Amino acid sequence: MVGGTTTRASLWRKQSSLILLSAAAVVAGGWFYTAPARAQIMNFPVRPTVQKPAPSPQDKKSPMLLQAIEIHYDYNNKRVSAVGNVQIYQNGTTIEADKVTYDETTKRMQAEGNVRITEPDGRITVLLDAYDGKPLNAPNDLVAHSDGSIWFTDPGWGVEGNYEGDKAVKELSCDVYRIDADTGEVEVVISEMARPNGICFSPDETLLYVVDVGQIRVFDIVAGRPANGRVFVATEGWGSDGIRCDSDGNVWAAAGNGGPAIDGVHCYHPDGTLLGQILLPETCAILRFGVVKNNCLFMTASRSLYSVYLEALGDQTP
Repeated sequence: MVGGTTTRASLWRKQSSLILLSAAAVVAGGWFYTAPARAQIMNFPVRPTVQKPAPSPQDKKSPMLLQAIEIHYDYNNKRVSAVGNVQIYQNGTTIEADKVTYDETTKRMQAEGNVRITEPDGRITVLLDAYDGKPLNAPNDLVAHSDGSIWFTDPGWGVEGNYEGDKAVKELSCDVYRIDADTGEVEVVISEMARPNGICFSPDETLLYVVDVGQIRVFDIVAGRPANGRVFVATEGWGSDGIRCDSDGNVWAAAGNGGPAIDGVHCYHPDGTLLGQILLPETCAILRFGVVKNNCLFMTASRSLYSVYLEALGDQTP
């Protein structure tokens, strides 16, 4: 931080041993840095499912079995991070997700990316599939608040054709929803957007960022609800999708359909200033911070999964 502003040098490590991204360039204003050609494109093999032992009635707290592509343990914070086709089994319940973080101190587990929970009797837990008596269109992205509530977007693309989902009649508008952790009550918290997509909170949860067509919007959180919606960044000529904040409050946004000078990931200061870009040879859709320190950015693109180590630390929340 220099004068309260994050410097470009503090965002990216320049050591070649830490750059894992192929054909990537980091661009910020007049400053240009091209990453060495050391590629790490991850093609994960198909793995067998976790072997499920029979539940023991004598032991109500059976050991937790964990399987993933990468598993990391943070000894200082007593936190387990698992990335890539994660499967967890305990007491007859199976959790499948793209990433899971488990805090041994708080006993809190955070799962993200295509999360599926199967109960011991084979039932799949569905948090919400309809609102006001009408089926949801196609929920897209979600984030968890520290109060336990789940916020998610429903842009509606999944019901418009059979490519992303199952074609059906759209019965609800495209909104942002909140599920209360204590009561399970569901409410529409944002209804003024065309296609709400990626969503994340600022580190202190005073701001909520939501991607829309042609822009990324930001809302103040007042009394636990979004207010004063406004344009954070205009994205005319290209589109954003997944977004996440780092610990300094900078916003990392996926970028696509804009060409070689746009596609990849953009990093914005909380005031909306573009700090830099990670350029990819294809459209980027979803991004997540991972590994022990949350200083590795994973980026899913059109046909590839990329990763790059950063000096920035992700403020990782599902």
